[in-house]
Amino acid sequence: MKVALVYDRINKWGGAERVLLALHKIFPQAPLFTSVYNEKTAAWASVFDVQTAFCKNSPKQKPRTNRMLSNAAGV
Repeated sequence: MKVALVYDRINKWGGAERVLLALHKIFPQAPLFTSVYNEKTAAWASVFDVQTAFCKNSPKQKPRTNRMLSNAAGV
């Protein structure tokens, strides 16, 4: 059985992130797909094989994504 975990934004620590870690213990080989991933503010996610959305690197999306990450990080 193939399993993949999907989460909208990996950039902080909270209750949903605890659930993701619990799911990782059950499905350790499952990749984690997300649209936003900030390695600095979400070090807990380093245990996952994180796959970001293809649009993250597009020129139009990058400024918006950076603003979202900055706002989430409190910068």
